Amino acid sequence: MAKGSRGPRDGTVTKIDAEVDTEPLVDEEALETAEVQASQSEMSLAMAALATSVAALSEGQRQAALAQGPKRVFYHQLRPRTPFNPGGHKDRKLTRRCYQNGSPMFVDRLHDDEIALMNQVKPGAYFDGLVVIREQVTGSETDLHITYSNRDINQVLALKSHFRNLKELLSEAVRLGPIPQRHAV
Repeated sequence: MAKGSRGPRDGTVTKIDAEVDTEPLVDEEALETAEVQASQSEMSLAMAALATSVAALSEGQRQAALAQGPKRVFYHQLRPRTPFNPGGHKDRKLTRRCYQNGSPMFVDRLHDDEIALMNQVKPGAYFDGLVVIREQVTGSETDLHITYSNRDINQVLALKSHFRNLKELLSEAVRLGPIPQRHAV
């Protein structure tokens, strides 16, 4: 049959010598792009579903905690932890009221080491007489007064040559003991 001739049976024109397409019917780059877009959309749907389920779970936990109420802690179970009391000990006590240059010293503002040293220190003069520690008894109460001069820079520097803070002052006072007093003859 020739080109453009009629077919034998139905009378339709057929193209016998037609060119055959060598390109694939589907563009591979478009297919990969579509797959990536599909996987990204599936991923975003999965992430949204995960976020929703996590939110529902955390909301359920919050509702359960609210239904249960706050945890009850009795006083004997309470451990008051502060920077001054990192161990949370409740039995920290001074054996006497203590004052530093006339200001009261409170247990909740003293470290454990300072409290232990404060209970051990004895009255007397320390650091070549720069620091005086004395006990004062009033009725049944005993007060411990730690006094030193720190009005001007020279006095402060003289103190700093012996100790830097209260803990060092007390530890050296306990370690060395008071300087012996001279008795007049």
